[in-house]
Amino acid sequence: MHAGHGRASSALEVKGRFRRLRVALRERVASESGGEAVHVLATPCRATILLSALAVIAGCGPAAESRERLTRGHDLYTTYCSRCHQPDGQGYAQVFPNLAGNPIVKNRSPEPVIEIVTRGRADMPSFSEHRPDELADIITYIRHAWGNDASAVTPAEVK
Repeated sequence: MHAGHGRASSALEVKGRFRRLRVALRERVASESGGEAVHVLATPCRATILLSALAVIAGCGPAAESRERLTRGHDLYTTYCSRCHQPDGQGYAQVFPNLAGNPIVKNRSPEPVIEIVTRGRADMPSFSEHRPDELADIITYIRHAWGNDASAVTPAEVK
């Protein structure tokens, strides 16, 4: 499936939900106020504000994009990293370091982990042949998984 196709269908579903919610809200306001407050939702500006708020509540926008990145990062991590670092990020003692709770992974600055992933270190190979967006998704995933609570990484930071 083309990546944009899923978003378009999702956007259409959300738009349909907004339309149904707007109609239901208009009907409720009309029934509770004798029809006097219906005009509040009729202006384009107010309707836009309402739709924007509903988009955030419905899971669209930056939060949804963040979830997509974490899902892609998880999938890429599983494919390229979990053999050595294990699916749970615990690694293998004295062979491959754990990533769960690792101070380098949790560091405020993502630069050390970016450098390790792109250049390699000791027995870990370089993953520089991967696209920056893939590496950013992997690094963002490991900086969020297993109780790690570190900032996301952008493809621009990985370049």
